[in-house]
Amino acid sequence: MRNLFALRAVAAAVDTAYQGRLLHALLDGDATASDYAERLGLDPEATELILDVLSEFGFAIRKRGRYVASPSLTEAESLFGIDMAFLFWDRAPAFLLHGERPGRMDASADQREMAYADLVINLGRAYTEGARELTEQLNGDPMHILDVGAGSGVWSLAMVRGRPQTRVTALDFPKVLKAFQAFAAQLGLSAQTATLAGDAHTVDIPAGRFDRIIVANVLHLEPPERAAALLRRLAAPLVSGGEIVIVDAARGDTASSRRIFATYLLSRALRTGGGKPHSTYLIKRWLVQAGLTPELELQLSRAPHLRAVVARKPR
Repeated sequence: MRNLFALRAVAAAVDTAYQGRLLHALLDGDATASDYAERLGLDPEATELILDVLSEFGFAIRKRGRYVASPSLTEAESLFGIDMAFLFWDRAPAFLLHGERPGRMDASADQREMAYADLVINLGRAYTEGARELTEQLNGDPMHILDVGAGSGVWSLAMVRGRPQTRVTALDFPKVLKAFQAFAAQLGLSAQTATLAGDAHTVDIPAGRFDRIIVANVLHLEPPERAAALLRRLAAPLVSGGEIVIVDAARGDTASSRRIFATYLLSRALRTGGGKPHSTYLIKRWLVQAGLTPELELQLSRAPHLRAVVARKPR
């Protein structure tokens, strides 16, 4: 009960700070509690007490009586925006009470394109560290990478940086590819990229061209039969000896990763029609059915709810 009381207290402090614009103010300045209270028209005593709670739980930093946003709060703002985070999670009660889902990111191709077009850059920022970690752990020096459901391209573009000979072809819907092109330009990598517009299930993909194919955060949006069919389809574009890298959600082994995964599952349910990510066991079985040989499995510490499976096409 004491843990529940403390958890509710922190949630109340964060929610109250948001409603009073105190979280926003922390992002803009370095001030005392009384300064924030005066600026926002808040009660001075309550402002200081709430700021102290925010400081103790990592949302703010207190130094010599002044308060600023913590790195985690600043990161949350840069990734998705504080307003978006509260808007998204405020919809959870309607899901619990009435089964209402505010978004469908696993619907038809047209609906997916509209849903992702405005989100992929922020999603890319969220996975920057995970993409860097995956790149560090993979072997080989690919020449031609196909990024299926590329989004911002955060995963494949991490594999290109520092490798001027490597080229990436991003496969995604036309409106989403605009975000990929913008992100590649921002990184100074446009000259190493190409695009292939369309649905991964139907678009023509050159056979025997790519020595690495990456499929990141895509399979969990597909029902089992379509996920398996996509992997079978992606065997043909691989050269002999080429590899496919699947990155998708998976429950980790540590308490921290399990907590993150539980939160991820709830957020996923609010964005999709239901179901759960496919197990690593199933993904490996589908890869074998596609004629590929699973070789490596990686848990990403910088993105704890994600796991990578690497499989190779026989020579």
